[in-house]
Amino acid sequence: IVSAAVAAVAAPAAAGGVTIVAPPAAGAVAWADRTLVEESLRAVLANAIDAMPGGGRVVIGIDREPARHGRELALTVDDDGPGMDAETRRAALDPFYSGREAGRGIGFGLTKAGRFMAACAGELALGTAPGGGTRVTLRLGVPKVADPAVQPPQTTPSDGHRAR
Repeated sequence: IVSAAVAAVAAPAAAGGVTIVAPPAAGAVAWADRTLVEESLRAVLANAIDAMPGGGRVVIGIDREPARHGRELALTVDDDGPGMDAETRRAALDPFYSGREAGRGIGFGLTKAGRFMAACAGELALGTAPGGGTRVTLRLGVPKVADPAVQPPQTTPSDGHRAR
């Protein structure tokens, strides 16, 4: 999923002078719709690239975190762009808000990613500060054990595959 999302944004990243650092395939498993997770990550990466018109660096991380109910897989995207002020951060997931200037895309990337994560029984979290870059975290549930009795959350997958 990570390599496919990175490949999808490689050309605009290179054209904008943005370097993307991604971890090697780690074999991490989460119960989620592969297509929705990949599209969410692609949208978050595109947003990070757009936030750095003068170039910069985006770092993707994969981590297993303890959670309230079992464990979570967290995909993090850190950019060294300008960050967001408090007002922009509050509005960032609102489908009727865009920080883009007129004529530069539709600005639904974070909104779409947040909704896709919710459809996968996950979440999108934002961490940002003006001048300090932005961290977007995509969290998904992971099975506690490799047991056939463990069932994924009840979602409507578009392709029926687990995210890997």
